[in-house]
Amino acid sequence: VRALTALIAGHGRGRRWRQALDLFHCMRQKGPQPTVSTFNALMGACTRSQRWEIAAGLFTLLQNDGLWPDRFTYSAVIGSFQKGRRWAHAVELVQQLITTGFVFDVVICNTAISACEKGNIWTCAIDFLRLMSRIWVVADVVSHNSAISACEKSSRWEQALVIFNSIPSAYLKPDVVTHSATMSACEKGHRVVEALALWRNMHMTNLRPDVVAFGTIISACHKGSWWGLALHLFFQMAQKRIQPSLVAHGAAISACEKGHRWREASQILGRLPEADVIACTAAIGAFEKGSKWVQALDIHRWMLFQAISPNLLTYNASINACAKGRCWSGVLRLLRQMSEQDLQPDLVSHNVALSAFENTEAWQEATDIFAGVWGQGLRPDEITFSGVLDALRIRPEGRALLRQAMDSGMYTSLRMRPFTQQSPPELASM
Repeated sequence: VRALTALIAGHGRGRRWRQALDLFHCMRQKGPQPTVSTFNALMGACTRSQRWEIAAGLFTLLQNDGLWPDRFTYSAVIGSFQKGRRWAHAVELVQQLITTGFVFDVVICNTAISACEKGNIWTCAIDFLRLMSRIWVVADVVSHNSAISACEKSSRWEQALVIFNSIPSAYLKPDVVTHSATMSACEKGHRVVEALALWRNMHMTNLRPDVVAFGTIISACHKGSWWGLALHLFFQMAQKRIQPSLVAHGAAISACEKGHRWREASQILGRLPEADVIACTAAIGAFEKGSKWVQALDIHRWMLFQAISPNLLTYNASINACAKGRCWSGVLRLLRQMSEQDLQPDLVSHNVALSAFENTEAWQEATDIFAGVWGQGLRPDEITFSGVLDALRIRPEGRALLRQAMDSGMYTSLRMRPFTQQSPPELASM
C-alpha cells in the first residue's frame, strides 16, 4: 500500500491526476485497499490539478468506506473547498470539527481563515483567528494576514487596523503583505492618513515595499485627492526598479486627471504595457481638464484601434473635452458612435453635449439632442434647459423662446419642480 500511495503522490506532484485516479480505482478493485494516506495523496493530486470537485467527492467516499479522516485529510478537503470557491462548505466543515473536539493545527486554521477571506465572510475570519488562542493553536503572520485581507475585501478598515495593531502583542512582526492588506483596507475606506502611517511604518521597520504595496498607496493617495504625492510615489517606483502594476498605472493617471496634469498622464499612458478602459478614460479626463481636446480625441480613437471598448464614462469624458474646445462636430460624431455601439447616453452625456453649441450656428443639432433626452425617457434638469437655451440664444427663435420661458416662469421654476415626461415643454417640438 505504501508503495502505491507514494506512486499516487508522485503523480500528484507531476500534475498527472488521471493516472493517480486510475491507480486508485485499480487498488479499490484488485487490492490492496486504499488507506487514509492513499486518499490524502489522491486528494492532494486532484487539488494541484484544480480538480476540486473530485477531491471533495473523495472525502465523502473515504467516510463511506469506514475510514477515519486525519488532519491531513481535513486540510486537503478544506483546501479543495476553498480553491473550488465553495467557501461556505469549508467554513461549515470547520465549524463541525470544532464541536467534535478535533485537534487543529495552524495549517487547517489558516486554510479556514483564507476560505473566509475568499468568501467575503470577514466575521468568521475574525472568529477563527480568536478561536486559535482558545484551542491552543499559535496564530502566525499568515493567520493575521488572511484575517486582515478578509476585512479588506469587505471594506472593514477599522477591524483591519485592530488586527494589525494586535500583531506585536502576539510577538510577531508584520511583513509587507500585512502592511499592503491593511493599507488596501484603509484605501477602500478612503482613510489616506492611516494608509500613509502604515507606509511610513514599513520604512521605519526596514521593510521594502513591493509592487502591490506601491499600487495600494498610490491608489489611496489618488482617492484622497493627494494627487501630487500619488505621482511622486509612482515615479519613485522607476527609481527603485519596480515595474508598476496596472493598478498603479490606473491610479497615477487618475491622479493626473485630478491635478490637471495632462503631460504626466500622456507619459504614464505611454508606459503601460497593456492599457485598459479605466486608464484610458482617466487619461482622456486629464486632457479634458487641461483643455487639450485634440489629444483627448486621439486617445479615444487609439482605443478603438486597439479594440478597447470605450464605456459610458469614456464617452462622457471625450464629449466634455470636445465641448470645452467648442468642437460640436466632434460631439455629434461621438454621440453617433455611442448609438452604433449600443451605448445609451445618460443625462450627463446630453448636458455636456449641449454645452458645445453655445454661440454656434448649429442650433438645430442642439434641439435634436434636447429632443433625444425626452425620446430616451430621461428627465431634463436645469443644466439641460440652460444648454439648449444658450444654443438658441443667437437665433430669433431662441430669443423669443427665452423671453417666453422667462415671462411664463418656466425657466426659473426649474429649481422648484421637475418636468414630467408626460408634459414636455414646447422646446422639444422645435
